[in-house]
Amino acid sequence: MLPDNCGACIYWQREGTLCRRHAPSPSSQAREVSHWPLTTETDRCGSGSDGEDEAHVVRCGRCIHWHQPKGMPVPIAERRGVPPEWWEASGFCTRYAPSPVPARGQQTHWRVTHDDDGCGDGFEVEEPD
Repeated sequence: MLPDNCGACIYWQREGTLCRRHAPSPSSQAREVSHWPLTTETDRCGSGSDGEDEAHVVRCGRCIHWHQPKGMPVPIAERRGVPPEWWEASGFCTRYAPSPVPARGQQTHWRVTHDDDGCGDGFEVEEPD
């Protein structure tokens, strides 16, 4: 069910006031770090959930869309505003395929997220038996 505001939404991270509803989309810039948008407790959108419909935030490190090439964190090319330790648990969010772009031959790159990040567009990896 649609909540009345961000403060009542399961995707809203009270600490930091971040909206974690959607996964990051691909970028034209390599190793771009993802930052979720800031909202206020009284904001609202049409994609929220009060949690009664089994919707929830999936942690990146447990998501089928999180990818660490060859099982390794993303190599640090530039710090991109985050400490070196952050990169030790980094991977790419591959949830969305790239959309068409206006220029022919434009390279696509998936955005970098941390193992502890998460969003409402993910699907949890099943636990092995």
